[in-house]
Amino acid sequence: MKIFGLDLQQYETKKEPDFRVRDKLETITVPLKGGFGTSLSPRVEVGDEVEAGEIIARNDDSTSTPALASLAGEVIEIVKLDSYHEETGDKLEAKVPGIKINVSSNQGTNGSGVDWEKEKPKNLRELLYLAGLTSFGQTGVPTEFNSSLFSPTEVEHVLINGVKTEPFVHHLIDYGEEFTLFKTGLEILARAFPKSQIHFVLDRNTRENLEELSSSQRIKIHIVEYESYMSKSKMLARNILGEEKLDEGGYLLDHGLLVLPEIFPLAAYRAVVEGTPFIRGRLSLSGPATEDRVVETPIGAPIKYALGEDIMDKAEELTIMGGPLSGNKLENLDLPVNKNMDSLVQLPKPQGSQVLAWLHPGLGKNSYTNAFFSALAPNRKKVADSGLHGEERPCVYCGWCSDVCPVDILPFQILKTYDHGMVDEVNRLQPQRCVDCGLCSYVCPSKLPLSETVKRAKQDQPGENHNYVEYEEDEEGLMSVITPEDEKGRGEESE
Repeated sequence: MKIFGLDLQQYETKKEPDFRVRDKLETITVPLKGGFGTSLSPRVEVGDEVEAGEIIARNDDSTSTPALASLAGEVIEIVKLDSYHEETGDKLEAKVPGIKINVSSNQGTNGSGVDWEKEKPKNLRELLYLAGLTSFGQTGVPTEFNSSLFSPTEVEHVLINGVKTEPFVHHLIDYGEEFTLFKTGLEILARAFPKSQIHFVLDRNTRENLEELSSSQRIKIHIVEYESYMSKSKMLARNILGEEKLDEGGYLLDHGLLVLPEIFPLAAYRAVVEGTPFIRGRLSLSGPATEDRVVETPIGAPIKYALGEDIMDKAEELTIMGGPLSGNKLENLDLPVNKNMDSLVQLPKPQGSQVLAWLHPGLGKNSYTNAFFSALAPNRKKVADSGLHGEERPCVYCGWCSDVCPVDILPFQILKTYDHGMVDEVNRLQPQRCVDCGLCSYVCPSKLPLSETVKRAKQDQPGENHNYVEYEEDEEGLMSVITPEDEKGRGEESE
């Protein structure tokens, strides 16, 4: 994979991942918020018996999606959990409630599917809501329930993001074995949103391994180049639909765009056809410190359980939620897996900063420049780690961060003006155009926190300009900030 001259495929990787389902859990803790929406209050009490797939928290009066028990058992505790922003992956200050369940030995779901081709669109959307699937997307999946800031009639395009371009992040779908089911899931989405165009977007490398893949009138297949930033929702929309107005801020659904993750069509198929709610998530696990694999694990299982006993206790490893370019490190592996979690990358922990690192020959380093000897050995495998490789230094105005920026902003100027509190100048530089690809920090020779600063500057933009969902905490828990303007049109039916 070439990224502005950075050959990220040169990082040492292992065999193709396999799909495993791990079991034998003693307890799970189901977060009562997963993805977009408010945190919910429990509808069960300590001592109650719950079944797998049973709704254990629901509130149709707030913008939310029901929470379901992923395994059967007895409720033993109501706890408070750390929360993470569904878009940025940043840890939030607010806690969300969670229901801890002592897992029973008898498992199984009693759901039954429907003939989706005979169902009305609003009935299909109801099934997605009850299956716990409507918390995906930047502002939730619109239904007749209070699952989104928008109504179903406002969805003009549905984009399924099947682009995997960051190092060590694998596809969650086995397209060789599951593509028929996946395609049926796309058709279900097309029926659930009959006035919308469905777009399935893949990276070119994956497309080359698929024998049969063709577009239809309602479902278009798009192939994009293997560039790291193409996994970002805004870049996909710009590339596929040419929506330049996306740079002006606001939500994607302000422009009629609903972007959903790769797992969604398969999960929709299971929910509608098989009657199986979204109670098991898939995680891509990879990195130099672990064995490449994709695991399917119950929502609410501890992250360390998903990682596996063979590696979860190694103190020298750093676990990153998301990809190494734009992900966030996890401080606590006892936290439960939530709906939005789709990849964990393990890298060796930093061993301290290297003094005058730029003088080192760097045979195994990847670089945007030819400063290291690795440029003379392009086929040599690169070793990825989380080391500092040099001290933070003043900006040298090399311009590399702006060179690699896919949306042509000036990260070094945003950092300079933001750190000096120059609000008007920061706004003029339009940090809201950033797509959070992390390339600016990756190439910076001065080790400046460019992507972090641009992200903060974007969050500080006026309400109509920033393109992150904001949250605040009231007495009932974490809730999205909703204006009266947001409320208009919600709940309108679309047959």
